[in-house]
Amino acid sequence: MIKVMKTGNTAYKAAIRLAIATGIILLLPFIAMQFTDEVVWDLADFVAAGVLLFGTGLAYELMARKGGTVAYRAAVGVALATVFLLVWVNGAVGIIGSENNDANLMYFGVISIGIIGAIISRLQPLGMARALFVTALAQALVPVIALTIWQPTSWGAAGVFGVFVLNAFFVMLLVGSALLFKRAAYAEEVPSAIQNTSEKLKRHTLISVITIAIGVVLMIYMIFVEDEPGGIPLLLIVFGIGGYFVTRVRIRSHQK
Repeated sequence: MIKVMKTGNTAYKAAIRLAIATGIILLLPFIAMQFTDEVVWDLADFVAAGVLLFGTGLAYELMARKGGTVAYRAAVGVALATVFLLVWVNGAVGIIGSENNDANLMYFGVISIGIIGAIISRLQPLGMARALFVTALAQALVPVIALTIWQPTSWGAAGVFGVFVLNAFFVMLLVGSALLFKRAAYAEEVPSAIQNTSEKLKRHTLISVITIAIGVVLMIYMIFVEDEPGGIPLLLIVFGIGGYFVTRVRIRSHQK
């Protein structure tokens, strides 16, 4: 009974933290709308973004509890970040042409493969690694299949090359997540306070690097498609760099 109450209390606190974090993130586009016409969101955009952000965070909280290693939690984070970006980019501007291009529906099939794989593997690290490798293969096949069905002229300003480059970025994220799950499958936990702190700092460093990489790729894509870097990629890069240097300082202090 006590264990159930503690679990429920932990879940409640996690939900509150996620709700607050989601609200803070949504403040960024709201504030940007007050100063520039480049950011134009309506109520539906804020609701969709809020649901996506909160849902991704909640999924991470639930899945990350299945493993205690840094590798496992990082693998979950990378996988969910990939799904988040895939849905976000696909819904906002579309990957293959515009967001109204039917070819983009195949990417939701890719996400479904990952979800089915996670259910079958019961979130076990080795099974998740296999599921993510299969998901990465499906992701790689999407533009190939699209190229045989839809004319390249309907692929928008990015063109065939731009679509394959962006698609390759998602494939690398999925493969990276699979490799982290594979590492977690063979990792041995060391239950000590020092080890836990070290793992946490390593995880923060990895998250910062991934944030910077995502920001850079999105900025390149925005410049290539929209002829402007965009505010969100810039924020991702700034937050990523700031988080990286703060974490490096903490690591040095921890090693002394």
